[in-house]
Amino acid sequence: MKKILAKKQMLLSLILGFVTLIFTSLSFSYDPGLKYLPGRDDGATGAINEAQQGCVYRESDASLGSWTVDDCDYVGAHYACYNGAEWKVAQALGTAVNSGEPRDGDASSDPKVKAIDLWDPIKADGLCKDYFGPAYFFSVPVNADEDANLGAAISTLVAAKKRTWLFYYSNTQDIPLAKNYWLGNRTEYTNWFGNSPDNKSTSAGTADCTLIHRDTGLWQDVSCSEEHSFACYESGNWLITGEQGEWRSGFSVCDENYSALSIYGVPRDNSENDELKAALLPALGSGNAADYNQVWLNRTDLAFEEFFISNQTRRAWWGAGQPTNRNNADCTLIDSAGNWISEPCNGYVAYHACYLGDNSSGQAQWQLTSSIADLKESEFSLGFGHCKQLSDNAEYRPPNSTASNTALSSLLATGEFVWINYSDQESEGAWKVASQYQDFVSFSDVIDGDAKDCGYF
Repeated sequence: MKKILAKKQMLLSLILGFVTLIFTSLSFSYDPGLKYLPGRDDGATGAINEAQQGCVYRESDASLGSWTVDDCDYVGAHYACYNGAEWKVAQALGTAVNSGEPRDGDASSDPKVKAIDLWDPIKADGLCKDYFGPAYFFSVPVNADEDANLGAAISTLVAAKKRTWLFYYSNTQDIPLAKNYWLGNRTEYTNWFGNSPDNKSTSAGTADCTLIHRDTGLWQDVSCSEEHSFACYESGNWLITGEQGEWRSGFSVCDENYSALSIYGVPRDNSENDELKAALLPALGSGNAADYNQVWLNRTDLAFEEFFISNQTRRAWWGAGQPTNRNNADCTLIDSAGNWISEPCNGYVAYHACYLGDNSSGQAQWQLTSSIADLKESEFSLGFGHCKQLSDNAEYRPPNSTASNTALSSLLATGEFVWINYSDQESEGAWKVASQYQDFVSFSDVIDGDAKDCGYF
């Protein structure tokens, strides 16, 4: 076969159980309340309270279900899915023994074993679409009615644990504690211009992406193919990029013009909108304010009309000119420089990248299937079974951060490429983590790959 050439403050120890504190996110006009778990605080870190950082799941009670902050990586839960009108819940994969029940990981082992049903927006969004169709997204309620409707959906789950992840998390790596460090992929705040959003574009294409006119602070939906600078949020400050491009380039441009800690963002309230209006011109730019008046925001209804998604996280590290659909290139390789390359899923062969968890320092640990004795390079889909041959906790998945992408690419020699689990086979242009074998996720009784290609009851 042709080989591919293209991979704390201390809380009193007597406090037990949950502590409810005031929810201060400026993204929403209502207060669902956040519950913090005091036991998560690490007294050794002084003024930093880990209990007030993490990812949020909603409890099951339809009207009074609390929003609880917990560990993003080692706690398992179901996933909240929304299509702009209706809430549904994508049930946790669980294991072969406890199907549909969230499975926690093990943070005490080395490498640490992450939960099967951890807070992972890429995985969660894929499950929402697998279960309910392309109109559904992993999301978060932004008002009391939505919260109640999600609670009603959660209450119908047939599972002992009904806790359900929301797309809502603290980002204290990129945002100072003194700022609003909570992010969701929807915000209630908007500042639309005139009749916007009206889906009308003066240039080619429909108006599916959002920009801000910095002279007025008003937002407008325009064609995503227009070229503008990007709004980046770094360490609590709004920055404008000197580089300009189409809307989708904002994730990589913010990284490259500033740093990996820079977020391609959208204002969450009037104060942030005013700060973006007043942001300094880029140091290496033209110096002409008019060149940076129209600036892209990380807000779009590109995936589903009239359902705007905000503050999406970077999900791909495509190389120059990628992805292409040459020869039906629907699957993804990574190279030694960390560039992702699209290639046909069948007919070409490579080894696969398997994620093992994080080490004690929180660094992503990867292993390649080339380390399996006598295993040959193979097609994209066999990565599921081959990763399980490495370890029970090995996952066939893509990197989900710049640090993780770098950790994986560092394992590759120059000119070497391996498969990562990222594909648009199901719907052209809709790239996501493939889940062909989601019913076989388990710490035992897994698919081994090769000749074992079918299952039965």
